[in-house]
Amino acid sequence: MKLRLLVLTNLYPPHYLGGYELGCRAVVEQLRQRGHEVTVLTSIYGAGRPRVDGSVHRCLCYHPEAPVGSRTTMLLREWHDHRSLSRLMAERRPDLLYVFSLYGISQALPLTAQRAGLPAVYALSAEWLEPGFRGDPWTSLSTHPPRTGTRRVAKQILMGLLDPWLPTSREQLDLRHAYFTSAALKDRYLSKGFAVESAPVIHWGVDTERFRPRPRPEVAMPPRLLFAGRIAREKGLHTVVEALRLLREGDNLPGVSLDIVGPVQDREYMRAVEHGIAQGELGSSVRFRGPIPSEAMPELYGQHDIYVFPSIWEEPFSIGLLEAMACGLAVVGTTTGGSREVLEDEVNCLTFPPGDAQSLARQLMRLLDPQLAQRLGVQARRTVERRFGLKRMMDRVETFLRQALARQPVWSADTQGESELDR
Repeated sequence: MKLRLLVLTNLYPPHYLGGYELGCRAVVEQLRQRGHEVTVLTSIYGAGRPRVDGSVHRCLCYHPEAPVGSRTTMLLREWHDHRSLSRLMAERRPDLLYVFSLYGISQALPLTAQRAGLPAVYALSAEWLEPGFRGDPWTSLSTHPPRTGTRRVAKQILMGLLDPWLPTSREQLDLRHAYFTSAALKDRYLSKGFAVESAPVIHWGVDTERFRPRPRPEVAMPPRLLFAGRIAREKGLHTVVEALRLLREGDNLPGVSLDIVGPVQDREYMRAVEHGIAQGELGSSVRFRGPIPSEAMPELYGQHDIYVFPSIWEEPFSIGLLEAMACGLAVVGTTTGGSREVLEDEVNCLTFPPGDAQSLARQLMRLLDPQLAQRLGVQARRTVERRFGLKRMMDRVETFLRQALARQPVWSADTQGESELDR
């Protein structure tokens, strides 16, 4: 049976910041290839203004930080976004709402679908949702108690008038049809009190035909290192720079090179990294290549020998890590968060404690042994083939979507194309 799906997500390629948005696109494309009808509703990030690109509707407001403007401006933004969702629901008559990350856009949007009786599936790959919608500007405004009794009464009246058109209450999302992309992330949601005990874990997967090893009889000398990801403190790039400085001081790994690929998300942190490179006299060894199109990533992996994954935060799950492993690179990484569900020390990688540059330097030295590096690369590839292939993931996703629909009556718009916000 063909499904009609409405995907709701904050960012969507070609305008994106990290691997999760690329993962969302991969899911959408795979579902279309399997015969399903998929419409995407996302933000104007990268587009500058509302526009429609085929079946991708870029019209939601995007405010990753606290939005600047008056409460009236916030109300108008919320009205616009909920109206956009309601219109697409009426026009496309989807069977399911498929929600990915809502970081930076209104987290109350799924409530509009929930009130209309449209069942929703949540692919939870990050901690964008907090109990009671804490952190969401609109719901925080609507639930924050005023200082005086008069204002409290006035606010209750105003919110009561708005609530039929814009969700303003402490109504909770129905997460019965949620799945997680890592067990570590599910544990964090459970620790916050979300009732998701029965939610399955469906790990991200990558295309093992597109991401595959290139012929490399042994690790090049000197080895070519790759860091790929957002340039932000939690990604731990500074640990790699410090490790290279230690190796240079000891003259243990002369000529080693490091390519840094990815968008700069924290400019202050970027300046600190650049300062560390200058202090360590690593300018000739380190190259910033900026963001690279996803289409060029397989070739990029093939140009390197070692993938460094120095994340210092509880990484939900890394798609880039899977890509590098599928390409047969030797991996040196930390096992924070969901990464420990992929990496196994001395089996498919070498590991080191988060932020420990000395340990990272020692592990890089070990990879001068070409047999060790090659063995780890082969096992990394096998790990992805066995557990993290794209087809395996999509089979589970498709089954989950069908099960979610089977447990709910098929939603149909009773408004004859008229959205609730337009009445």
